[in-house]
Amino acid sequence: MSRDERFENIRQRAKRAAIAHDETEIPFLCECLAIGERDNGAPPRLVAGAALGALGYDAIIAALEPLLESANPTTRGGAAYALGRSGDARAVPILASRLGDPSDDVVLWLALALSRLGNPAVSALRQALRSVRGELPQAGYFVDALHKIGTAESAETIQEELQSLRPQQRTLLLDFDSPLLDE
Repeated sequence: MSRDERFENIRQRAKRAAIAHDETEIPFLCECLAIGERDNGAPPRLVAGAALGALGYDAIIAALEPLLESANPTTRGGAAYALGRSGDARAVPILASRLGDPSDDVVLWLALALSRLGNPAVSALRQALRSVRGELPQAGYFVDALHKIGTAESAETIQEELQSLRPQQRTLLLDFDSPLLDE
């Protein structure tokens, strides 16, 4: 089976799992979270993460928590993404507790996941933003996540935190082009 055929198979299985709410596909989908490569279609780990999220927090949390501790940063990021796709606020403390991950790529995925959880994630993102004191790229990820949440509370948090920075830091942060995915 070629890589393109394998990736198409992943996409089809993920789609069927999400539509049919087929929890027997969770192990397969979790394996797909580690696939860092991509083809011309949607990356397999994003498709798998979206399908896992569609299965719901209760169905996936036991499978994803160990993956958040994986030695593989791609796997950790994929697990974070899947939890964010669940849309369940119970994921906020689990994701927030990992915002100190040594991999900027994982922190990016954690921020994206938190942005999908809305207002319940604002406090965690505020705390994370304060802890990095305007340092890029992580501060940019957190500001972008707050912006994506798009509530009055998240906007107020951005304004408050920007005011606490030195002017040069503020300018760098406002000019930062975050790679958070636009979905």
